[in-house]
Amino acid sequence: MASVQPQPDQLDRFRAFLRNELLADLEAWLSRRNQLDRDIEQLQALRQTVATLESECSQHGFINVLGDLGCEFFVQARVAVGTKQSDFKRCLCVNIGMDVHLEMSLDEAAEFASARLASVEAEREAACSKIGQIQAYAALFAYGLSALPCNE
Repeated sequence: MASVQPQPDQLDRFRAFLRNELLADLEAWLSRRNQLDRDIEQLQALRQTVATLESECSQHGFINVLGDLGCEFFVQARVAVGTKQSDFKRCLCVNIGMDVHLEMSLDEAAEFASARLASVEAEREAACSKIGQIQAYAALFAYGLSALPCNE
């Protein structure tokens, strides 16, 4: 059986495919995974904030708030919760995506965070799987190119 020698232009096309397609796809998927990691951190912070607000409201009847007015100037306030003279509603403004914010009760915000967190974690797992697949293809492709007899 005669072995077929690849032409130099074919090798250049294979190298270009590895560099321009596979590695570019890998970079895009790594960027997507990093964005999903940031989303997961934000959703976990939202869940923690809701849990903290609920526990503070139920234990003390008030919450302490520290607000940044700008230029590192902070103001502290104590907001009464659960009293008849208080019109304070237990609500948060939550970013639901695409810079759309909705006012939600603490329970709704907790449900939203849990549901969205499960969805984003599943999407992250799929991205990690795709990254592993692309890395395996790239490694196999690079090994195949290096094993060719006319490789430079």
